[in-house]
Amino acid sequence: ERTKETEESAKKRMEELKLKERETKEERGRKAEETKAAAQE
Repeated sequence: ERTKETEESAKKRMEELKLKERETKEERGRKAEETKAAAQE
């Protein structure tokens, strides 16, 4: 029972990490777009 609990929390942590990573990538992409747009003005 203990190992199952650990696996569950590990899985949950991985999901959260993936989500955070995706958010960071999207944030970087947005900043890059803004920089590009500002450079063209």
